Amino acid sequence: MPKPELVTLVVDDGQGGRESLVLSGPGGEVRFTVGDSSNHAGVWKIWATSNNASVYAAVRVLGGRLKISLHDGPYGPDYRLQWTEQHMQANPEFANRIIDKWNRPPEIGHTGWTKGISVWVRHQDVIPAPEGESLPADVLFLPAPKEGRATGVHIVIAHPTGQFVRPGGTLLGGVTLADGQVALIIVSQDDVAEETNLVVDQAVADLLQLVTDPLDEGDTYRSLVWRDGADGDRQVWDVGVRP
Repeated sequence: MPKPELVTLVVDDGQGGRESLVLSGPGGEVRFTVGDSSNHAGVWKIWATSNNASVYAAVRVLGGRLKISLHDGPYGPDYRLQWTEQHMQANPEFANRIIDKWNRPPEIGHTGWTKGISVWVRHQDVIPAPEGESLPADVLFLPAPKEGRATGVHIVIAHPTGQFVRPGGTLLGGVTLADGQVALIIVSQDDVAEETNLVVDQAVADLLQLVTDPLDEGDTYRSLVWRDGADGDRQVWDVGVRP
């Protein structure tokens, strides 16, 4: 596969001007969390390699056991949430590696953009960091949402079109993929509907009912709630848990 040309984004600077941003690649990675070094959500990594057109996402607290894969190979898109090979080898009782599989959503209008996944963090899920925690030096700290709101980090797969697009948020970064497409990371904030709070909290409560090991009341934990998005995409809610 020939190496794709570098892609340049022209970005509105919010003051009536425009700035040019050249995306790295093919391949690269971005690490982020919502909050600061004292209080934050899970630490996420989004990455792509130089030899295929796939984009991956994983949360550090799960220690390489679970990942999101947005494949776009010669046989078409293949989006999935799945256990890693290492986790399957360590847990032979798991019969199926794939947890969820979905089609690539349709293009948004004629923008060249399609949704991948969104990671959402509510105000109440930005919780104290574990004592003695050591974070990677390149983690980006995103603003924590105010009460009643959530910060969303959205992966968008796009092909260059030469036209301007309103992303509905702030561009955090992106990388060029091996086939010339780009993976963009957009950050936004929004109000959280009460129905969403109820669904997320009930999912965590149901999960805790399945936990057999005792949880220390003084510790904090994290859970992921997986939901369908409104446009055929997927959402993952990164939740803080206090026993």
